[in-house]
Amino acid sequence: MRTPTIERITELLKGRSYTERAAGEYWLVKTKYERLHRMIIKREAGTLDFEPDCPMEQWKAQAAAMGGYLYQLEIKAEYEDMDFDDLLTIPPCPAEDDAAEQAIPCAPGERFTWKGRTYVALGMEQGGMLAITEKPVFEEEPFDEDGSNDWRKSSLRHKLNGMFLDEIGKESLLPFTSDLTSDDGLKDYGTAEDYVFLLSADLYRKYRPYIPNQETWWWLITPWSTHPAYAYYVRGSLTDGSLHYIYASRAHGVVAGLLFNPESIQLGKEVLRQQHGA
Repeated sequence: MRTPTIERITELLKGRSYTERAAGEYWLVKTKYERLHRMIIKREAGTLDFEPDCPMEQWKAQAAAMGGYLYQLEIKAEYEDMDFDDLLTIPPCPAEDDAAEQAIPCAPGERFTWKGRTYVALGMEQGGMLAITEKPVFEEEPFDEDGSNDWRKSSLRHKLNGMFLDEIGKESLLPFTSDLTSDDGLKDYGTAEDYVFLLSADLYRKYRPYIPNQETWWWLITPWSTHPAYAYYVRGSLTDGSLHYIYASRAHGVVAGLLFNPESIQLGKEVLRQQHGA
């Protein structure tokens, strides 16, 4: 993990989402702990450039207490699937006075509106803000009308990057490269680049705490296998959020993924904050 600047720590501590504030608390304690640790080392080696009034035993006791607190914060982060290093890449939240003008999502799980549709921010990927539609853009649509689990030639890919992309425009989006590795590790399908795409099973697992369950089954992009005997099964999410394999020709929900360009867009005038904790 790299150490953030005090300015970035302050931004995180003032954040309006639980994940930002938790990251700010962690980095503040960690930074102070590391500085104290360095001073203890120098004091032991006789190279400290000042004479402290506080006895060494007190410094060591303080460092032990801070180390124990960091340990507890890291366990809590593991339970809640937070990566404090990844959170440093999330753009800082705008000030309250500027929020109406620049409502850029600040942390995983936050809702924002763009062109009349609500999205859920997941995290920074490939230089942009990865987000998914909060609700399916299509309630019932096959992955591929001919039953193929190869996203590169699927009818759903053409529909999302045709009719749907025409509706929303791509001026504020970045192209996203999807890994089409199958669930059993075969790489026959390679990758695909799109402005509108589906989450892979790996991305689904990575951002699972922030992905809302749907009232319908919905598609992921990951093929179950590229083996000809199974080349019609695709990974999908069930209504309880568990993953399953689904026939590509069946009609299910479509949760679209987009990669927003943080340098060229103000994502709507209203951000619906989702707090993860107190």
